[in-house]
Amino acid sequence: MEYEGSPTLAGMRRILVLGASGFLGNYLWKHYSANGWEAVGTSYATSNERFLKFDIADLASFEDLLRAVAPEVVINASGYINGIAEQAAGIKNSVEGQSAAIIDLARACVRNKVRLFLTMGSSAEYGEINHNSITESTEYGELTPYGLMKRITTESLASLDSDKTQIVVLRPFLVFGFGQKFPRLTPLIVQNMDNINFLMSLSLSDRRDFIAVDDFVRIVSRLVDKKICDIEKRFDILNVCSGKGVTIGDWINKVRVAYGRQEIESFAVRPLTSFVGSNVNLMHHIGPFKFACHENSIRTLMSANFGNH
Repeated sequence: MEYEGSPTLAGMRRILVLGASGFLGNYLWKHYSANGWEAVGTSYATSNERFLKFDIADLASFEDLLRAVAPEVVINASGYINGIAEQAAGIKNSVEGQSAAIIDLARACVRNKVRLFLTMGSSAEYGEINHNSITESTEYGELTPYGLMKRITTESLASLDSDKTQIVVLRPFLVFGFGQKFPRLTPLIVQNMDNINFLMSLSLSDRRDFIAVDDFVRIVSRLVDKKICDIEKRFDILNVCSGKGVTIGDWINKVRVAYGRQEIESFAVRPLTSFVGSNVNLMHHIGPFKFACHENSIRTLMSANFGNH
């Protein structure tokens, strides 16, 4: 893997986006590429004119990449590490291996004096709970292996000694947008919006927290600007959410209306469970912030290729 910074861009701010071919990573890479940054992206699956092929479990290559790019900011938007998952003797080893790889990335950023290391945690770190205002300190419920991996990573990052490097863990709730793939909920609904029997099988009474991907990108952009200048706090965990709950039944109807279908009256049910985030801490960093109307954001999904990117 080789990278040479462009001499014509020598005065530009530099950002390294790991997992730039993924859903969130690609939106972030495009945003920074279009807004005055020299944005370098990596992808586990492919190397092309846009992204460098890179496995985040390869620490030596990451050190080389940091020295070559010299980024102010590193955003880790990568997903599962396939190599580790395939070699693991079981779930425990897989969880520990993937967590350790991300911790190694953060340590390398500290050693190389990166100003901000921002990594994607997950709302899955809260586990199975029923709560309408989940704060970053809400007591955890039962965790999935994925949630456990993210939680272990967050706890390890919190104890990392970082004198110069800001470390931020983001916990996104249900981000949706054009290009999102299965098995995510919104593309699943879009693909099956006329299959009423299938839609009825979903948990219509569950209230969830949806956030448009464009809002997610704007939030990250503001956080990056704030955090690279922040000298008060070296580690932070932040929910990225709208703070408003929508039942799955109502969400299905919103999607159907955006696509010119009628609402299904029987889907407008009372909520029985809630998994909705509190964005109070987030607003403290980036507010005031106006979230896009859900209906307008859903209309951006209207493409024949949605869900297949």
